[in-house]
Amino acid sequence: MISLISFCFFILFCFVVCFFFWLKFKRESFFITNFINYQTVLLYYMDIAYLIIYKDQIFIYSLEAMKVPDNLVEKAVKDFCKLTEKFMGDKLFKVFREIYTLTSLQRRLTQYFLDRYDEDAIRENALNNLTNPKE
Repeated sequence: MISLISFCFFILFCFVVCFFFWLKFKRESFFITNFINYQTVLLYYMDIAYLIIYKDQIFIYSLEAMKVPDNLVEKAVKDFCKLTEKFMGDKLFKVFREIYTLTSLQRRLTQYFLDRYDEDAIRENALNNLTNPKE
């Protein structure tokens, strides 16, 4: 009798474990099939955070065609990552931590900020106006 009860518990335990693995598989496959949608949401929040950080910390240097000091760029990157995380909220940030790892998500945010910073059109126009004055 005891062996029958322990066998039933073992079978029940196996079903529960299989069910949790199945749920994890379904969740991961959902992330894969909807990856473009998640990327669009991430890009939206990164755009908003970049514009705020850019206007707050970098814009004045761009207008004057000055190079932003490296320590200010590092601070702006950290602020950008924190602001993006705050905009996403806890639940959505947790989802992105599941899609990426935390370090790869931070690397992605940092790379996005630095790419946008390198493509600063206002600074380029200001530099061109300084080096090629209109006659």
